[in-house]
Amino acid sequence: MTVKDKQCLIKTHDISKNIFNYSEEIKLFKNINFEIYDGDTISIEGSSGAGKTTLLKIISGIEKPTDGDVFIFGQNISTINEKKLSTIRRKFFSFIFQDFLLIPTLNAIENLYVPLFINNINNYKKQAFKALEQVGLSHRSHHYPKQLSGGEQQRLSIARSFMNQPKIIFADEPTGNLDKKNSENITRLLFDMCETYNTSLVIVTHDKSLSSLCKRQFLLDQFTLKLRF
Repeated sequence: MTVKDKQCLIKTHDISKNIFNYSEEIKLFKNINFEIYDGDTISIEGSSGAGKTTLLKIISGIEKPTDGDVFIFGQNISTINEKKLSTIRRKFFSFIFQDFLLIPTLNAIENLYVPLFINNINNYKKQAFKALEQVGLSHRSHHYPKQLSGGEQQRLSIARSFMNQPKIIFADEPTGNLDKKNSENITRLLFDMCETYNTSLVIVTHDKSLSSLCKRQFLLDQFTLKLRF
């Protein structure tokens, strides 16, 4: 089955983004058409300042484009109010960042089960512990983020991103703060879990070895998005 035979989860139509720096309007990109399919793995590369993170925020519904349309599950998000859009993101999307963004006052297992508890999910502690086992951190369940290494914190962040069984994970430089060995371990873990759960993955990265693992690789350059492979 080719990617085109699978369900299209997100589609953009001629999206452009301009930003303002004081009185100057700066064009980041123009007329980008882009699709994310069920089970897809996609990388977006580009130089610093090209707009990769902004593009990631737009296709995930966090930011709005200056022009053009974004369709999530076939619905134009310009017609969706912010409350409903927030619910869609919380239910179907997850995010991984290079800075981990763990809650420092909660231990590892609490960082995982608090969102489940808030959403009244049954057996939330059991599910959280299973997730810790999957990322090899069951022995660190009661350690706080500051007591974990950078690699362990990112593994915990990955475990957290799968707690809601998302359709898509958006990852912004997920190995940017890690050394080579930890980067390789985190990369393998992330792709293995996406395959296990049939979760689509969109990665913004400068790491060509990470990008090469994706089924489709894009380059954001000269205001447009180009398919490399």
